Amino acid sequence: MAAAAVVVLALLVGVTGATVGLIRARKAEQIAKAEAAKANAINQFLQDTLSSANPIEGSDRDITVLEALEQAADEIPQSFKDQPEVEAELKHNIGITYLRLGHYDEAEELLTSSLNMWQEIRGANHPDLAAPLTSLAVLKHEQGNYEDAEKLYREALSIKRKQHGEEHEDVMNILNNLALVLQDKGDLAAAEQHFRKILEIDRKIWGENHLYVAIDLNNLGRLLKEKGDYQEAEPFLRKAVEILKEEQHPWLSISLGNLGELLAEKGDYMNAEPMFVEAVTLGERKLGRENQDLAKLRTKYGFCLINLEHLEKAEEQLLLALPVLRNSLGEQNEWTQKTIRYLVELYEVWGKEEVAKEYKKYLI
Repeated sequence: MAAAAVVVLALLVGVTGATVGLIRARKAEQIAKAEAAKANAINQFLQDTLSSANPIEGSDRDITVLEALEQAADEIPQSFKDQPEVEAELKHNIGITYLRLGHYDEAEELLTSSLNMWQEIRGANHPDLAAPLTSLAVLKHEQGNYEDAEKLYREALSIKRKQHGEEHEDVMNILNNLALVLQDKGDLAAAEQHFRKILEIDRKIWGENHLYVAIDLNNLGRLLKEKGDYQEAEPFLRKAVEILKEEQHPWLSISLGNLGELLAEKGDYMNAEPMFVEAVTLGERKLGRENQDLAKLRTKYGFCLINLEHLEKAEEQLLLALPVLRNSLGEQNEWTQKTIRYLVELYEVWGKEEVAKEYKKYLI
């Protein structure tokens, strides 16, 4: 009887286990179907609204991508009033697009709304909040609001560490962004510690020649350059350029610009110039003319050209950089001020004192 009872118990446990497994399978299937339905709704909405910018399928008049984005953003609340997850996801996606196009006001409105919606839907500290927190942090960082950016990155980092532990791709990406903010705030010691840790972990996970390792090398090299340690910085930047050229990644323009800047700061303007030419050409193609990173490249290139006494070329680059930096970062930002200082220096060297005086008015 005891043996029979054990057999019955085993059968009951087996049935219970199978039932739980079936419930979990059905739950997973329901989640997968819900995610698929959400993805289909998002894709269809974007196709319907953004196709107006397609010259073949769109309207009779020319509609820019920005106009199509604005139309899409306006239609989201009404189109998905009963689907808050779809609405939040769409606002996030379109907000990121505005961010990359350099339209920060529109991006901030959508990304903030998306984050607030996800917090209401999921609650605080849910893993799904990491992405909108990070996107809003990137925006704040690019606006020069380092305090808010750091706070948002730390929130996202805490969520991802609880979800994945330390050595995970998502954790490394957010930690990298946090280190960049700390560097821009002037906390070079903390930033360097993070960059070295990230590089060590990414090398262990991905190997020596992975894209992530190239980005790590670029970031650490740029920080060491800022510290004035050119001897250690240069091999890191050259290795980053080498890997990124193999990948043909848009970040190549940034890394080339950092290497060119290092050479220029060392006084090697002749070898710096071809680096900047390649960086700016690639940046125009990959990043877009209104991109903040391209504008910073132009400022660096302008400094190099002034020292080579290529004054017309320097003027062209600096005048292209200034409005982008003014619009995205404001008049008082260090990059805007640096560009104005170079313009003053340029016109003084050129003998155009009256023009130099006009730009001096904007220096802080």
